[in-house]
Amino acid sequence: MTPERRVLSEEVDMVVVPGLGGELGILPGHTPLISQLQTGVLSYTQSGRTSQLHVSGGFLEVRDDHVSVLAEIAERPEEIDAARARLAREHVEKKL
Repeated sequence: MTPERRVLSEEVDMVVVPGLGGELGILPGHTPLISQLQTGVLSYTQSGRTSQLHVSGGFLEVRDDHVSVLAEIAERPEEIDAARARLAREHVEKKL
C-alpha cells in the first residue's frame, strides 16, 4: 500500500522484501515483526509463480499470517517510467 493506492491485496505463499539488513523472507507462521524497508525489489510467490514490485522506503508489518507493506512508492515492472527512474538514480548518486 502507498499513500495513493493499494497495489496488492491477495493471499500469497511467500514474500521477500528488501530490509535494511538485506532481503527478508516471510513464510506462513512467521513471528510478528515490524521492519523498515529500503529501496529495492519486493517479490512474492503465488501458486509457484513469482512476481515482483519495486518499492521505495516504508515499513513492513507481519502479524497473524498477514503481511502489510506501507511504502512511499510501489510499482509493478510495467508501471515503471524508465526516464524518471534514471533521473532519480542520478539524483541519488549525486548525493553520495
